[in-house]
Amino acid sequence: MGKSEDKKGFLFRDSWMTLFKSMPSKDAGDLIKAVCDFSCGEKPNIENPLIFAMYKFITSQITENEEK
Repeated sequence: MGKSEDKKGFLFRDSWMTLFKSMPSKDAGDLIKAVCDFSCGEKPNIENPLIFAMYKFITSQITENEEK
């Protein structure tokens, strides 16, 4: 699932800040880039299982929000 043509972005939840702030900067950067890829309809290549778990958590919330 990706971004529709008329969609201009996604809601960034305050609760995600805890995740990003607790991560090393490189990992946080990799995660936000992966979320941006998801938003653009691209499938990121995530090798780190912890980053992948956080990615799935965030993207499931983005999808849930889009369905409302």
